[in-house]
Amino acid sequence: MTTNEAWAPIPNSLFRLGWSKTELLVYVALLCLPYQNNGLVIAGQAEISAGAGVSVRTTREVIPRLVAAGVIVQRQLYEGIPTHYQVHELPRDGGFFRLPRRWLWETQLTTTERIVYLVLLSRRNRHSGEAVVSWVTILAEARVTRRTLAPALDTLETAGLISRLHQRRHAKRQGTNRYKVLLPS
Repeated sequence: MTTNEAWAPIPNSLFRLGWSKTELLVYVALLCLPYQNNGLVIAGQAEISAGAGVSVRTTREVIPRLVAAGVIVQRQLYEGIPTHYQVHELPRDGGFFRLPRRWLWETQLTTTERIVYLVLLSRRNRHSGEAVVSWVTILAEARVTRRTLAPALDTLETAGLISRLHQRRHAKRQGTNRYKVLLPS
């Protein structure tokens, strides 16, 4: 597989569109797949679902919703043969971050951990590398529950992708948390 760029641009506003968690992950997986010079991505549903961290059945259900939303155009030649996808990049008005194209396939994170990490990356300040965000914001943008968020943050910290920063008591009372978010290599 060859890529035109080693990094995929992910718009920061992606997590504020009201999509479901699986729609977000499938779209990011399609953005991260290698594309040809004409902008087409050729991939089977098994490869897309591996990158998104969801089942092939879920991917099969999500792709028509993305087609209906107009963010991808699907061209299937034959049943069971990899499909051609034209992936439309969303506007980068609110900024974007770059993600290594093969990272989704190489990481051992669960679906919840992936989406929480991507949300923190979207909130990351480019200069300081810090994300100042409340739990409520993470819960809303990542579409996870409070019960699954804490273990996901612990796993991300253990994996060395984030580190929690000490903050003053005043900031804690306001409900904001500070994380140093490292870019995947």
